[in-house]
Amino acid sequence: MTCQTETKPGPADLKATLDVRNGASKAPAGEYTSDSQTMININLRNDGQTGLSIDRTRLVVEDVADIEPCEPSGGEEIRTWPQGVAVPAEVSAGTVLNDERSAAFRIDADDAGRIGMKVTVDQEFERAALRKLLRARVELRLVSDGTWHGVGSALVSVPGTRVNEFTRDEWHPETGTADDVAYGECLSRNRELLARLADGPGVEMGAELQTAL
Repeated sequence: MTCQTETKPGPADLKATLDVRNGASKAPAGEYTSDSQTMININLRNDGQTGLSIDRTRLVVEDVADIEPCEPSGGEEIRTWPQGVAVPAEVSAGTVLNDERSAAFRIDADDAGRIGMKVTVDQEFERAALRKLLRARVELRLVSDGTWHGVGSALVSVPGTRVNEFTRDEWHPETGTADDVAYGECLSRNRELLARLADGPGVEMGAELQTAL
């Protein structure tokens, strides 16, 4: 799914699409790297005759739901980076998550660029061992007039996707134990939450979450 918006501040002609990666909460061998981080990329293209600058990006939360833990999980503590958008423990619809930027990002005429937004969680979120599905509208602000422009909506799980909270291979409830049946029902509830947040025009999610639907 691709969401495309077009804004025309004067003779500039900016187009933007979203590319979302829901990073796995744990990479192989317990390593948590930048490649496994949850990331929202804003791909920009200026087909106009003059350049423009963007000085701020933000996420405006549209919907949020708790992911139910379906099986015990442990292991070493997950390491995160301070950059990007930090999701607070008390997040709800309407919450504005800002990606602070100290310098404007310029897109010249007939040029392209990308803004990458890493999605992390704050310390309280980590201490409470929360897991949430989050759908947020992605917006960017133009320097020329200070207005915010919507790019689309991104659906991510925070702090990262654990597919075994949504589905598992070779699941056969008719031959399972009582614990297996309870596990399957838990997975089903989480998939229903995912389907609800994914329902709507222009919602972009990574392949990691798409496979769980």
